[in-house]
Amino acid sequence: MNIGRFFYVGVLGILLMFSTIHAMETQKVNLDGEWNFSTIDSEGGVIQSGKIRVPGAWDAQGYGKPTDKVHNNFVGIGKYEREIEVPDEWEDLDINLVIEGVSRYAKIWVNNKYIGEVLGLTGSHRVIVKKHLNIGGKNKIRIDVDSRQRHQFDAMLGAAQLNDYMDLAWGGLYGHVYLEGLPKIRLDDVYIRTKLPIPAQNIPARIIAETKIVNAKNSKAGIFNLTGAKNDKACKLMLEVFDADGKKVSSKKQNLVGRSYETQVVVADIENAKYWSPDNPYLYSLKLSLLDEEGNELHSFKWRKGIKSIQIKEGWGAGFVNRTKIMLNNAPVYLLGYGDDHIYLKEFSMPFDKQMYIDRLKKIKALGFNHVRHHSTIMPPEYYEACDEVGIMPNAEFTIGYPWQMPGTKHWRNIAPAGNSYNRSMSFYRDRYRQAVKEYRNYTCILAWVGGNELYMGEDVPARKNPLLTYFMKTTRSLDPDRLFVDTDGEWEGYILDAKNDRPELDLYFVLFDEWADFVDFERKYDTKKSVRCKHITNKFVGKSVDVDVPLKPVISHETANFCTFTRPSVVKFFEGSNFKSFWLTKSVETLAKQNMLDKSEQWGLASEKLMLRIHKHNIETIRKNPYITGYHWWLIQDYWTSSDGIFDFAFRQKEGYKTEEIRKFNSPVVALQNGLKFGYDTGEKISANFKISNFSTVAFTPNTEVVLKCGDKILKKFNLPQIHSGYGKITNFGSVEGLEKFVENSNVPQMYTLCFSAKSKEMSVANDWNFYVFPKAENLKASNVVVGKNVAEYVPSKWTEKASADCKNLKSGDVMFAKEITEDVVNALEKGATVVLFSPKKFLPRYDMKYKSQWWRAGGNDYTNYVGHFVEKSSPLSVVAPEHFCGEAFAPMFANSHRFDVEKLSSKPENTIRALSSLMYLKEYSSVMRVKVGKGMLIVSGLSHNAVRNSDMNAWVLKTLIESPKPEQQWQVNMLKQFIK
Repeated sequence: MNIGRFFYVGVLGILLMFSTIHAMETQKVNLDGEWNFSTIDSEGGVIQSGKIRVPGAWDAQGYGKPTDKVHNNFVGIGKYEREIEVPDEWEDLDINLVIEGVSRYAKIWVNNKYIGEVLGLTGSHRVIVKKHLNIGGKNKIRIDVDSRQRHQFDAMLGAAQLNDYMDLAWGGLYGHVYLEGLPKIRLDDVYIRTKLPIPAQNIPARIIAETKIVNAKNSKAGIFNLTGAKNDKACKLMLEVFDADGKKVSSKKQNLVGRSYETQVVVADIENAKYWSPDNPYLYSLKLSLLDEEGNELHSFKWRKGIKSIQIKEGWGAGFVNRTKIMLNNAPVYLLGYGDDHIYLKEFSMPFDKQMYIDRLKKIKALGFNHVRHHSTIMPPEYYEACDEVGIMPNAEFTIGYPWQMPGTKHWRNIAPAGNSYNRSMSFYRDRYRQAVKEYRNYTCILAWVGGNELYMGEDVPARKNPLLTYFMKTTRSLDPDRLFVDTDGEWEGYILDAKNDRPELDLYFVLFDEWADFVDFERKYDTKKSVRCKHITNKFVGKSVDVDVPLKPVISHETANFCTFTRPSVVKFFEGSNFKSFWLTKSVETLAKQNMLDKSEQWGLASEKLMLRIHKHNIETIRKNPYITGYHWWLIQDYWTSSDGIFDFAFRQKEGYKTEEIRKFNSPVVALQNGLKFGYDTGEKISANFKISNFSTVAFTPNTEVVLKCGDKILKKFNLPQIHSGYGKITNFGSVEGLEKFVENSNVPQMYTLCFSAKSKEMSVANDWNFYVFPKAENLKASNVVVGKNVAEYVPSKWTEKASADCKNLKSGDVMFAKEITEDVVNALEKGATVVLFSPKKFLPRYDMKYKSQWWRAGGNDYTNYVGHFVEKSSPLSVVAPEHFCGEAFAPMFANSHRFDVEKLSSKPENTIRALSSLMYLKEYSSVMRVKVGKGMLIVSGLSHNAVRNSDMNAWVLKTLIESPKPEQQWQVNMLKQFIK
């Protein structure tokens, strides 16, 4: 039954809304709070006993044994017991026991009488208990919760069940528990809808209440005549609507028609209505009342509802029909979304704490977000209440985390015990989905119902147009027709953007683009006209593409970015008092403490955060340039267990490097964009930029536009662009500036410049900025003798190789040699005082791949995935291009397809000129570029992709600086190198 739980107020554990049953809301005996509790072994014996709080997981309250991941974990049966009193006034009520959340199954006894078992962790459960209760006296309630998953019919597993790396089964009554007292004649299955006005037909905005009527006194009587008497007057429904100040703005009475449990509808017109949106989450209060023949109130329902419309716009473009824009209240909306994988250090999982959710959502909304995807999870009611109030649009995604959880798949059959029933599983899944839709459909905030995560991606997937997902779609269309439906969040781009693969189960496309691509490939990654196909098993994009004119439906970027940062060691202290152990961090933090490196490692964290934010900026701005992508899910909002890909850390502290004001520049409804500006330039190279505004506010504006070129705080040049009208829902070109190279300053070191764009009008303003480097003109090396070894010319500027020698036998102090591997000639050259540069040697130290961006999703599973950016010390000869300890975006081509070297086990460490940052989970010392004295000379080892920028001024400057800067203090013995001679 959909009753407005929002309005329950507990008083000494017992709530009685009215003293009589003639005018009442649903009544409640609150069973939250302290229960007697014990864990039970397989023989029925008690393992542990004590008190426990409801709602909550028992693992978080000290029950269970320690594991390597948590302090307490118990998988099995937990017995809850308590005594309650049922008021005398409930004698004439129908009474249910309600469990709003259980992990995973619960058997129920009332006064030692077994009532039955409820199954499933998604949605609430109601059990009729009236005939077993002692009304007016004491009653014993017992609930045995079983947390052991029954795969024979229930293979569901979502992110909130702590899968992926934590892999923890937990148990308990995690939701509210209460007795529900209902009058015999009552409202039931209430559904609240809203409609925007239709001015052309003179129809105002409307709030529509649909309900069924239960007449438990006389089920055969017509509901217009509840007692069955022939001459009774008609009973009525009354819908009253109040604004945010409590003023009544509409009231409508409606005669009942038909018979008991037939749907009744009453419509209230709202003049001059205020709409609900993330910018203005305006909620009306409403009361739906069932009145008897004399106008007395028999039963009522209260709720808060926003007037909102979500549609997909048709006819976007010329000469064809497609549906590529999401319309919120008849205006295009851009989904500034994020992913949330449910990290709660103190609360453990699925907390029913509305204020906690409000506090979190306010911090998140301040970053510009208006939408959220909760991976494979239907959240508690308090969460959706909080979203209604704060103004965030979540998806409601069913608890199917991966395709193998779908009944009928090969893996499902392997994990389900003998005797598994496909039909039983299908029935169970359908029941829980239907319950979730009916339970949560009245919340304003929900954007779309989603069947599950990546259900057609991977090796063992169900057939598309799966009957279960088709049922989900039909259920949504029937029970919540004003909402969008998507059968899966996550589809390969090359498949779903191909028009022939569209299906009715998709109102939107949640598209996985090539998230493994590095910074230099972002423009290619989001080119939907050449969507790249992917091998479904290996997750490798193979380069084949499918031509796409315009996607048929709105495209949302699925699990966007997944950039990892270096975890700050200071977060470990916040695990104190939590049931979770920082098992993947503790050893590394202890190591750093022994090395007196804790403060330094906090600097690594800050540098990696700032670097990844720059990469996020470029990534999302590239998305915004594509007019057919209408949103994204920034992945993630908070660090995931054993990973570090969030804006907030495990303790929900916003990372220092993720500044709100920087995020808002590109994570907002209105964003200024640029095309044509590169991140690095040679001296004298032409510099220009074109500017656009992506406007998904509800306001069109014609701003005054200014472009400012700066070097540090110094303004070098200002430009004014023509006034151009920016319509909403569009990307508008605002013109270009050219000839910027005329205003850059001459310098013998690289200079970083900032191009600032601002557009202001009385309606709004928007600003953004972009950095770029200009490198000094390439000069020859000071060395009189430069030797270019075999197979290395492609790494060395051609103007150097033109005069280079191939004679590596007669090198002396001050000479320079470029090589690929350690050889006898290299060792001899170093002994004589030459400088030797090795480019990505394979036969030297252990070598691993490296990118400018971090490892995708989870860094540190092994050496191959263990990189989260880089760090440049102030003492490094390259520090001039790393004022914040990381190399600017101009260096992205040098890091793409580059290498890092494992120097962890070296007894004598080199100068780590550019440190490749490992994760904290798998703490190791890697180097992208290192320098060290050997003999009388100096060895330089670079894993950078010098060949990608061979003849650029940048490459010449980097090599020249590494070679001609003072030698480092670090020293290796010549014999150390001889072991690498093959």
